[in-house]
Amino acid sequence: PWTENPYTHSDHSDYPYSHKAALFSINTNDGGTNIGGEKIDSIENRIIFFDGSQKHSSTTCTDNKARININLNWLQPSEWPISEDAKTHANIHS
Repeated sequence: PWTENPYTHSDHSDYPYSHKAALFSINTNDGGTNIGGEKIDSIENRIIFFDGSQKHSSTTCTDNKARININLNWLQPSEWPISEDAKTHANIHS
């Protein structure tokens, strides 16, 4: 949501194993996503691809009611099978 001053959320990774991630920005605002020390601005219809196990964080926006994104995470078929620990973490049942 909107905040009066920009707020950067804590770094996190989506899953603890290498996988594909994408972040699609629905609207343009002054917020963004930090990956590897670089801020990537939220621009309408922009999609960024990265390894979702890499630490990243988001920020709030101050110039719009909300910062709206769609986040996707997936494994390529060549990355299967994944470890039993990863399956448990992702709640995958074989």
